[in-house]
Amino acid sequence: MQEAPAGEIAQAMVQARALLSGPNRPTAVFAASDLYAKTIYRAAAETDLRIPEDLSVVGFSDDGFAQDMSPPLTTIRQPAYEIGRKSAELVLGRSSGEISGRQMQRVYLPVELVVRRSTAPPPRDR
Repeated sequence: MQEAPAGEIAQAMVQARALLSGPNRPTAVFAASDLYAKTIYRAAAETDLRIPEDLSVVGFSDDGFAQDMSPPLTTIRQPAYEIGRKSAELVLGRSSGEISGRQMQRVYLPVELVVRRSTAPPPRDR
């Protein structure tokens, strides 16, 4: 897993704090990546929000650290091997001329919801 630049994480923290400290804060967040979900966890801790009691969090990617977070992160698992295999197939197909360089390729691969303990029904008082 590649770490995001420090400036990007700092900006994500600013946005997460603003999102979670407002009067209409969400009861759940779907983060674009597990790394951003980790940022939501940190901002939630700073604002005394409990995951999942006060805030559900879902990530995307199922990075290795997701199951070690506290609580373990619910996430969308990507088929990493298949993404790599299909990417190589397309690159090789273009380089051999089997696939036109101008021909757009749209590939859909299945993902899997990995339910862990970072999600729960919204609080009743919300």
